[in-house]
Amino acid sequence: MGNCRGELRGCCGNEFRGTEYEFADANLAMNYRLSITDKKTNNEVLVKHIRSIVTSKEPSRQSANTKAKLQDIVKQAPLLIIKVLNGNLPAGTVFRVNAQGAEQSLRGASDGITYFGCKKRSCKGKKRPQYEKEEIVNDIVIKSKDKDTALKHRGRHFLVEYSLSENAYLIKDLGVGYGAYVKLVNPLVLKDNMLLSMGESFFIANLLAEDNDETNSTKLRIKVFSGPSNGEVFYFSPLKQRITIGRSGDCEIQIEDHLLSKYQAHIIHTREKGWILIDGVNAKPSTNGTWLYLSEKHKVYDGMVFKAVQTLFKAEIA
Repeated sequence: MGNCRGELRGCCGNEFRGTEYEFADANLAMNYRLSITDKKTNNEVLVKHIRSIVTSKEPSRQSANTKAKLQDIVKQAPLLIIKVLNGNLPAGTVFRVNAQGAEQSLRGASDGITYFGCKKRSCKGKKRPQYEKEEIVNDIVIKSKDKDTALKHRGRHFLVEYSLSENAYLIKDLGVGYGAYVKLVNPLVLKDNMLLSMGESFFIANLLAEDNDETNSTKLRIKVFSGPSNGEVFYFSPLKQRITIGRSGDCEIQIEDHLLSKYQAHIIHTREKGWILIDGVNAKPSTNGTWLYLSEKHKVYDGMVFKAVQTLFKAEIA
């Protein structure tokens, strides 16, 4: 990991002060020192900035050659159907996405990318230098029920992209709004700086190399943001057989959050894969789910449930 250091600042230039927190990501070649505030009122801003650090930029426009390949394959490629379960759109609303992009796309670019957001058009200005003029930036608009929120979160929230090499659809957050999260169904191998959401709380997982350890095993650090246990930090050794998260007093990470299950999730460590997060305990899933922030492209699978723009979706592959 690199040794470059930076500081996290609020949207008005104010530094967050409070507990010091190391934030590293070898994949992004970044190593930040964040000053975490203890004030719960700043958590939305804080998580937004954490997301902006771990989220890479949206893809560049597709070349003419790629667009031609997408046009050739569109009839053979799988069709992605995205259904609204609840939220800012009526339950049962359906969006159809093919290899070229969303059917009845507002952009009409046919570049294999479908952008989602709460506003159709960009808003040019100093805060958005990427837009030289007002233009249509989203293919699918999910209008916010609050006008101020819609203006505040103007832009592209997340994307769905068809991959020619994988013959599959990929989903990724773009750092605007409340974030896009996928509901965990299968065990998740934890990576450094993964952002997780459970109940009212957010969790950052960090993998820390053990001192003088020839086995290359890593300690696990879990930092809690927002919710009743805001600011708490937990450290675990690979020797720990199982770590439980939930409301129950016998959980290793115990949080008095009414939206959490008594036993929300658990973490185990294996020599082969490292730290693994599993929703629920003893094959009983949590009530409200354990969610992974989509900072990286994530393959969309049949039946996948995800949330973004204050809306819950289910994906189907046809």
